Amino acid sequence: MIRCSSAIFRNLSLVSIVMRFVWPEYYAIYSRPNLKVLRVERGANNEEEYMNYIWVLRLLKRSFGVERVADVDIIVWAIAKREETHAEFFRILAEQLPENLTPGELILCLHENPLKIAQVYLRKGDYKTSGFWASQAFEIYLKDEYRRLTGYPIRRDPKKGELEDIIDQLSKTPEYDGWRDYLPSLRWRRNKAIHPDDEFTKVDGEALIDGAGKLKQKVEAAKNRKVFRSK
Repeated sequence: MIRCSSAIFRNLSLVSIVMRFVWPEYYAIYSRPNLKVLRVERGANNEEEYMNYIWVLRLLKRSFGVERVADVDIIVWAIAKREETHAEFFRILAEQLPENLTPGELILCLHENPLKIAQVYLRKGDYKTSGFWASQAFEIYLKDEYRRLTGYPIRRDPKKGELEDIIDQLSKTPEYDGWRDYLPSLRWRRNKAIHPDDEFTKVDGEALIDGAGKLKQKVEAAKNRKVFRSK
């Protein structure tokens, strides 16, 4: 429909204006400032770029709590004109469209959630960087579980590496009895991720992200049980 309309009007901006007023629930005005602030992926032609833009706006409807794509269009236009609102907008993008952020903005907005950063880089096909961030998440959740289950601060066994020692200690607890082989396999992938010369594949990234995610679920479940008991 957009291509046919463009062939008639021979102006995509005019077509987008018509679409926005006829179907404001689904369409918006083709706007260069909005495309720039959203980092919309360039299409093979203007029509494809416009559809990429519409797709992004439709995803953001829930974030802004509105029902019409046209309303998101207005909000993004206002943000594009006011630089002081950009930081808050990037935080929204980090939750809904993190791939649209630059690496610096991605880390700034999601530094407290390294697992999500790992997932973004995995989707981008940058498996080594994905593995680095998944390794950060793996270490954080592993150490959280060690402190929770042993009640002791992280110790350093001179005969072992820190993570190897933590894994050995966790494997002795009833909660991780079934993880005796699984945790060392995750540590092996983590080592592949952080050593520059080791190859780290998509399979490695998916496995490490999945393992870190399972650890995260255990950490959060334990915290929720503690809160419930305290109430």
